[in-house]
Amino acid sequence: MGVTKLRSIFMRFILFLIAGAGFIVVLNLGLYLYGVDTGHIYPLHKMTAEMEQAKSKLQTVNEITDDIIPSFSKYALYTKEGEYIRGSVKAKDAPSIWERAVQNKQISSSSFLYTVINRDQEVVVLKYLMTAQFHNPVVQRFIPSADLFVILVALLELLILLLCVSYSFGSYFKKRMDTLLTVVQKVEHQDLDFEIKKTKLFEIDQLLDALEQMRQALKKSLSEQWQADKMRQEQISALAHDLKTPLTIIRGNAELLSDTELSDEQREYADYIGGSSIQVQTYIQTLMEVARSWDSYPLQFSPTSLEPFLAELENQAKGLCFVQHINLEWECQHQSLRIDIDRHLLMRALVNVVANAVEHTPAGGTIAINVDEQDNKLLFIITDTGNGFSDEALKYGAEPFFMGDSSRHSKSHFGIGLFVAHSACQKHGGELILENRSGGECDGVSESSVYGNGGSKSGGGRVTLVVPVYKRSLINRINEIS
Repeated sequence: MGVTKLRSIFMRFILFLIAGAGFIVVLNLGLYLYGVDTGHIYPLHKMTAEMEQAKSKLQTVNEITDDIIPSFSKYALYTKEGEYIRGSVKAKDAPSIWERAVQNKQISSSSFLYTVINRDQEVVVLKYLMTAQFHNPVVQRFIPSADLFVILVALLELLILLLCVSYSFGSYFKKRMDTLLTVVQKVEHQDLDFEIKKTKLFEIDQLLDALEQMRQALKKSLSEQWQADKMRQEQISALAHDLKTPLTIIRGNAELLSDTELSDEQREYADYIGGSSIQVQTYIQTLMEVARSWDSYPLQFSPTSLEPFLAELENQAKGLCFVQHINLEWECQHQSLRIDIDRHLLMRALVNVVANAVEHTPAGGTIAINVDEQDNKLLFIITDTGNGFSDEALKYGAEPFFMGDSSRHSKSHFGIGLFVAHSACQKHGGELILENRSGGECDGVSESSVYGNGGSKSGGGRVTLVVPVYKRSLINRINEIS
């Protein structure tokens, strides 16, 4: 089967409808004529002819009885003065029939025909529908008009035909559109290892060809990016590793020099060498930390009990605060008992943020850690009583090596802690929020507050790590996509 154009499909749809409608009309017309030929249906001209025959008989018969009245009509028997005697019409309708048919000499109304028969002492008025009728009296009672019944049946059949043809063609299009939507969803989620199957519908296949080109280009771009990232990580790790050996030699020789007899100037130089080697060692550790944060290896998610995890975090926070003589306030208000996380990655991110807060809080100050749960999200809120973030830091503080805020960095700070935390939150499907306290109380957590407080430093800084409390299946999906 070849490729079909959309125009051909629509033409086929219209032809199906026309052919089906024609068949329905011919079928119902044939059945109608068959009913007329077999006497099951009285057409109007046949009823008129039969009425003329009955008229002469009713004029001469001795007594009017129901059995001599045509089956398709009703009758009313009156005296010459118009007094209703009996009949098959309702007694309440008899005066109006007399007035219309006898006094006003009307032979028809909106939907009925009337025939007046004068007898010696009586007047008979016959009333029948101005349309074909069924011969069977029972059918007549429920379906008065055969013409209207045939038309309604034909319309119902046309409606059924339209629904069936529409459903058939809708299913045809849906099957091909599903192929297109599946491809779009796979490309959207960067699942590029698949083969696009053609639908044999020209217009949709053109879209699929364009998506195939996009898929190949995106796959090539992502592959090149992945290779470049991997090479960069390997280079950083190799460089950091290679620097360790000469650095160890420099530091060892500097320590050996310090143990010999040196002049004051020489000892000062040796101290410079030793101090600088320690600083370079810190730089190397920072480079290795960045390489690990950029690494795209799959996360090691596992069901983790929150109580032991939070106890470990509190213990580490106490140790960091104790060394710097800082008070720690700890509060937990969570409902979940377990959560699927990469325990080591999230703990490393939280400790980095706490260490950053300790570094920028003066001795005697306070660090508050609040663990809360809102809208199926776990919130780790870490607040210090330092100088707070500048406007620039609020915007760029989570970027690697950000050093723009002189109030919140020192010689041992390289702008890595918040970047590591931000990377960890993203890998968990969450976010990192930087903001400042307004006075003594913390505002509610929100995205808008990150940029909405103008960088005020009146109440210290606050960092919020938001981690969704995902179900296991969703975590696995994020892990597969990343």
